[in-house]
Amino acid sequence: IGAGYGREPVQDVVAPGESLTSMARQHPGVSPQDIARANRHEIPDANRVQAGQEGWVPNHGPATPLEQKVQATDGAVAEVNRAQKAYDGLPPDTNRAVREEMHQSVQTTKNNLKTAVQAELDERVKASLPAGAAPTEADYTAAGKQLKDRYQADPVATQRLDSALTSLAGDRYRASPEGQAEAIVNQARHAGDAPQQMEALNTSLKDATPEVRDAVLNSAEG
Repeated sequence: IGAGYGREPVQDVVAPGESLTSMARQHPGVSPQDIARANRHEIPDANRVQAGQEGWVPNHGPATPLEQKVQATDGAVAEVNRAQKAYDGLPPDTNRAVREEMHQSVQTTKNNLKTAVQAELDERVKASLPAGAAPTEADYTAAGKQLKDRYQADPVATQRLDSALTSLAGDRYRASPEGQAEAIVNQARHAGDAPQQMEALNTSLKDATPEVRDAVLNSAEG
């Protein structure tokens, strides 16, 4: 199920002649689909289970906030996979308009995955910190590792998650005082000669927060 997936699971062993359906009957409130989702990486084909296989059975109960976010991420990964497979499977003579539409569909699912990953990261970070504590980049890195742990057996999904996590890290940096300061300084450097650069810098700093101004000064001192 993966680190912090949500409801505490119990482990079961597939008996001879048993299926996920018969396993589910032994656990009231749990469906075969619940068991299949909980073991989606160890048992990729829910219709083919073998005697002696170990599987996790989720406990019946309402999904926790983290489990809801995890399921959203898993669903978003599956949507990207489906959209990419459909695009890759287009015949060579497919017209450009159709290709553009399918490509846009892939990009949309990737953006949705990024949104789902952000929500799961936020939930994991919130759960790991004392109330009111501000998260650090190290906290997000640790949460990202937890998120990817459940995809160890799926290199394609891991690559997609790495891409989303890298993009989100870039977004956080650009939103940080240091990132905003870097953008202000770079913009000023392209404003023209030295007096024009100073004018552009001072104009940008007028509306900047004290934290951003301090970051600009620190970058200049560095």
